[in-house]
Amino acid sequence: MENVLIASLGESPVVVTAMYDLLTQQEHKEIDRLVVLYPQGGMVKEACDLIEEAMKDRPCAVELKNLSILDVNTTRDCLVFLQKLYQQLSIRQENGDTVYLSLAGGRKSMSALMAWVIPYFSCIKELYHVIDKDEQDFWTVEQLYLDLSTEQRKQAMNPKLSHLDLVDIPLESDIRIDDEWRNRLSSMSDEELDDFVETNAEQAEAIRFERHISQGDKILKVMVTSHAAEQFRDMRKRDHTHARNFESCFQDMRFPTSLHKHLHDTKSYHSFTLHYFKRDASVERPVFYTLPRDIINSSGEGVETVIVCDLEYKRNSKYRAILEIVASPGFSFTPDISIDALPSIRHNNESVLIVPLGTSPMVATQLYTLLKHQGQSIREVVLIYPGSQELINGAELVKRALKEENGPPCRHVRISGIKDIDSREACKAFENTLEFEIDRIRNEPPNAHVLLALSGGRKGMAALAVFVAMRKRIPHLYHTLISDDALEKQILKETTVRELSKPGLDRQIRNGRLFLRAYASNDKELEEKFTLFTVPVLLPPLA
Repeated sequence: MENVLIASLGESPVVVTAMYDLLTQQEHKEIDRLVVLYPQGGMVKEACDLIEEAMKDRPCAVELKNLSILDVNTTRDCLVFLQKLYQQLSIRQENGDTVYLSLAGGRKSMSALMAWVIPYFSCIKELYHVIDKDEQDFWTVEQLYLDLSTEQRKQAMNPKLSHLDLVDIPLESDIRIDDEWRNRLSSMSDEELDDFVETNAEQAEAIRFERHISQGDKILKVMVTSHAAEQFRDMRKRDHTHARNFESCFQDMRFPTSLHKHLHDTKSYHSFTLHYFKRDASVERPVFYTLPRDIINSSGEGVETVIVCDLEYKRNSKYRAILEIVASPGFSFTPDISIDALPSIRHNNESVLIVPLGTSPMVATQLYTLLKHQGQSIREVVLIYPGSQELINGAELVKRALKEENGPPCRHVRISGIKDIDSREACKAFENTLEFEIDRIRNEPPNAHVLLALSGGRKGMAALAVFVAMRKRIPHLYHTLISDDALEKQILKETTVRELSKPGLDRQIRNGRLFLRAYASNDKELEEKFTLFTVPVLLPPLA
């Protein structure tokens, strides 16, 4: 049995070693093993080398785990990251290890998603974040190599702990999933899960999501043709039930085991081998093929991409034959967009959007824009944030921009007496404020659905949002992703509070950035460049 620190690696390797030093020197914890999850690309090798070099003289084993993805900026990337993290925690739980989890090191998407796994694992004893008080110590790997000498790099990897704030994020017992409920989930058959859909579709979605993550199955890329995409968009407007069921099919089709299990009918047409995807209790049957190999002969080995060509369902008590579908007008074999670019099927009733706000006000307007694009009717936007002047200014920018765009009213909720989420007490204050606002919304007529953002604020706020969602039985959290790394960097640069508040900046330019018009000139560009990733939250059973 070991004491294990699990951290993700982002732009600054300094954060990883600083967390180790804070826990061992300031908190006096023994850490036997450091596990670092890192993406590919950029100067990741150099960052890993710096961590290994810095840890060389410390009494701690170091494991560097390649995530096999370039970044966490697509839905598939998010699933891969969660899967790798879940696998690591399963190993640690089986070994009887004690795990300390760090939110600090990874890219923001990684940190925002880390909290999702916590309720499943009792081996996680503490969750930590670290804040650089003066924002001067967490050098990026590029800065470490381009701006510093070898000796200076060595010193930078060991920042003074007095410059840092260690944030101990509270883990209460009521966010844990008990053994009885977990065992019920693991033993639930597919038939039982299908029956569960009839009584609680959202919980069934969360259970299916957890299964795909926990089983460690390969995650495939799923594309749709322009014909299938148009079918889905049209169905989403006029036939919500079929559209929602097709969306569930798309999610299951990411995984070779599920794809192979639900194969139905097979027809060859020239060089393509087409199949129906048929779930047991569903009348919806996507028509698809796989590349570079056919799924029927490989059970997933060698398969990388699924292409959905048509969305068939029972009409007049029968289905069309696959070859009849191929001959229909508009049918195409050519993949057009990822399923992640399709608008999601969610609640259509009136909603209130709650965003924990950090230093990037554009996260709130980006999320609002994407939800509106998907047909959500949002009657109010609620921003919850500590009372630092930069965050106050950012909240004012969002409020003014929404008013100028004839959007919904924007409610500001400042956390009393808190300037940052930099302590256990500040975490509790944020949780209490968020829970109060959820209760307020639910108690004020007319009844509105609560949409809660996972991204937006400090990394610790993302974790706390997951815990509050469980307590308040909010079945989904919303996270926004920018699919292109260069575009994300451009947006981050152009949408800081300082940039958006520059004297003389034209209102149309400012609002064009905030509401994404500066980056996407039409609906297809919006769907391709920005993803609205929905994270299902598994809710404990009602007593």
